[in-house]
Amino acid sequence: MKVSPAEEIQMIFPVELDWATVPDEVLVELVETYFMEMSCATVAVVLLARRKHARALALVRWLIDAPNVDVYLMEAAKNAIAIIEESDG
Repeated sequence: MKVSPAEEIQMIFPVELDWATVPDEVLVELVETYFMEMSCATVAVVLLARRKHARALALVRWLIDAPNVDVYLMEAAKNAIAIIEESDG
């Protein structure tokens, strides 16, 4: 059974990766798929904000409004909003 790059990253979590080489679409998949558990999504959402990804703000707002979001991911989403606002300011 073949797994996606996001699944592979999640399976080896918390092994440290070279996050700079992870494509944006994999980061988006991590956030959208693993928002209810402690996962790499916490790193992914902040990286998307730093990279000024087009979907970063929408993903952050979705996380903040979504029920059952992991507490650490919620904090990462709040940090991501600060990063986005700082870069817009």
